[in-house]
Amino acid sequence: MLTFNVDVDIKALLREAALQAAREAQAQLPAVDPQVSVPIAAKTLSVYPSTVRRYFDLPLGHPQHLPYVSTSNHAAGRRVLQSDIAAWQQRNRSGQVVPLPVTHAAKRKAK
Repeated sequence: MLTFNVDVDIKALLREAALQAAREAQAQLPAVDPQVSVPIAAKTLSVYPSTVRRYFDLPLGHPQHLPYVSTSNHAAGRRVLQSDIAAWQQRNRSGQVVPLPVTHAAKRKAK
């Protein structure tokens, strides 16, 4: 029969091993990409919120197209990923800005 003279706390060892395994598993998870609302995206890009909404409607191949995540069936539920804002800024940093198409709302004349 084997006997040990060392007083070992098995529960503490198991708890520490479980915590270490959880830390390692969490470190392997992908980083969270935060979503921001249209006004915050507009502030980040230094444009009006209506301009950000116009960027949403541009064709996919357009350099100023800005993808969004729909969180509801309402237009107020559109969110922009931080990574998409950063990619948009990289694409449009060159200084040559492609003009946006004129919408019918912009064609109206002031009275």
